[in-house]
Amino acid sequence: MEAAAQVLAFFIFGTDNVYAVISRYTPLSEIDAKLDPYRQFGMVAGCLYYDKLEAPSVVCASDFLTSFAKTPLKLENITQPVVHALPLYKVSRFILVSFLRHYIQIIISFGLAHTLSI
Repeated sequence: MEAAAQVLAFFIFGTDNVYAVISRYTPLSEIDAKLDPYRQFGMVAGCLYYDKLEAPSVVCASDFLTSFAKTPLKLENITQPVVHALPLYKVSRFILVSFLRHYIQIIISFGLAHTLSI
C-alpha cells in the first residue's frame, strides 16, 4: 500500500538492515477522497491527505518507493486542512537505500548519533 509519510528517524539493526521510524499522513475519508482532483490521474499526479500524522511505526527502508513534494492546500469542499503529496520518481529505490545506509554508517562511525533524526 502506497502512503505519504514523514520520516522521524533511521536506524541500523544487524549488519545491513536499515529501518525508519515514520508517521503516515492520514488518508482522506471515502467522501473526501471523491473530491480529490488529483486521484483521477493515478500516482503520477499524487493525491491529497489530511494534514495530520498518524502514530509512528517502523518500516524497512527498502520499502521506500520515492520521496515526495508536500504542498499544503485549502479546498472549499474539504473542511479539514489537506496536503498534496506529489511523488518524485527521479531517485531509484536502490540509490535511496544505499545512500541512507552509507549516511547512517558515517554518522555512527563518527559517534554523532545512533539514529538520524529528520
